[in-house]
Amino acid sequence: MSPTPPHRGRRSASRSGRRKLAAAAVTVVSALLIAACGSSNSNSSASSSAAPAASGSSSTSTSASSSGGSLTLGTKNFTEEFIVGQLYKQALAKAGCTINYKENIGATEVVDKALTSGQIDAYPEYTGESVATVFGLNQAVTSPQQEYNLAEQAYAKRGQVMSNMTPFFDTDTIAVTKAYAQKYGLVNTEDLKKVGHFTLGARPEFLNREEGAAGTKKVYG
Repeated sequence: MSPTPPHRGRRSASRSGRRKLAAAAVTVVSALLIAACGSSNSNSSASSSAAPAASGSSSTSTSASSSGGSLTLGTKNFTEEFIVGQLYKQALAKAGCTINYKENIGATEVVDKALTSGQIDAYPEYTGESVATVFGLNQAVTSPQQEYNLAEQAYAKRGQVMSNMTPFFDTDTIAVTKAYAQKYGLVNTEDLKKVGHFTLGARPEFLNREEGAAGTKKVYG
C-alpha cells in the first residue's frame, strides 16, 4: 500500500550547546562538534535523511579537525541509525577525530536527553523528529528546507547546532498485505477510512506522535 506517510524529516547532526504526514530525512544534532574535535580545516559528510513525501534532498556534513580531538557519538535504537551512525563515525575518524561510539541508546525522547545532559556530544536525527518530537512544534511545512529551518532555530535556542541535511531520505508508510488491500480497495492512507476499524502494529512511540497514529487519526479520521 502506498500511503501519504508521516513526515519524519531529513537527518542532520547538531551539537548540544525529526512530524506531519509526509516523508523523512536526517541531520546530525550535536553539542559543538567543532569544539569537540578541534577548530577545523577538513570537512566530512555522512548521515541519513528524511524529507516530506516526494520532496527533494540535501546533504549533511560535520566539521572535524585533522589535528585530533574527541567526540562521543550516539545513535537511536534501530538498524538505519546504526548504519548512519557508522557513516558519521568513520567520516569523523578519517578526519582525525577520536570517536567514543555509543550505539542503540533509545528513541528520540531518550537520545535527546542523553544529548542535553552531556552523555553524548552528537547523534543522527530526522529533522521531522526534531521539529515534532523534540520540540513539539506542530506547524505545517511545505518543504524539507522549511522543516530544517524550524529545527535549526529550535536547537539554536538551546545552544545546539545542526549539520546540513543528507542527500538521501526515507519515508514512513503503513504496510498491509496484498489481500487486505484488495479486500478494502486500499491504495493510499486516506483509504483506511473505508475500513472503519483495524489493528495497527508499530513501535511504542508511534502511538502518540503527530507523524504516527495520532496524526493519522487526526488527518484521516
